[in-house]
Amino acid sequence: MALFNKIGKDDSQNKVLNGSPESIPAVVKGIINNFKTKGYETMHQVSDNNSHDILVQKAGALGLKTVLKVTVGQLKNNRINFKTTEYGLFNSKLDDEALKIAELMVSSYSDTSVPGFSALKASFFANASKPSKPKLGGSSSKGSW
Repeated sequence: MALFNKIGKDDSQNKVLNGSPESIPAVVKGIINNFKTKGYETMHQVSDNNSHDILVQKAGALGLKTVLKVTVGQLKNNRINFKTTEYGLFNSKLDDEALKIAELMVSSYSDTSVPGFSALKASFFANASKPSKPKLGGSSSKGSW
């Protein structure tokens, strides 16, 4: 990660989620929106292999940053690769929070047992897959960090 100097520990976790790759845009949007509402800066880019990279960061005490990198990509057979790497001096549990959001979004995408859910799902996920225009401190669709 070229945006910062690595300080302290580097905790990584990799998980395979069972779910439709069509839910990936909603997973990305859910993670970005969650952390933005908590005051974190986020950046988003789509790599050449169509995986989504999300960078979440926030300056803390003494100017030290907590940084989380999330990569979400499609695997074969309705599986999604979800990888997080957290950098910082302290374990902030951002990776666990991002994973919970991803699991919720994937399970919500496939849950058709709720009455009226299909229409709600279609509306939400159609909006989630629309790319947003890049803006400072926001999301961007392609480019280098």
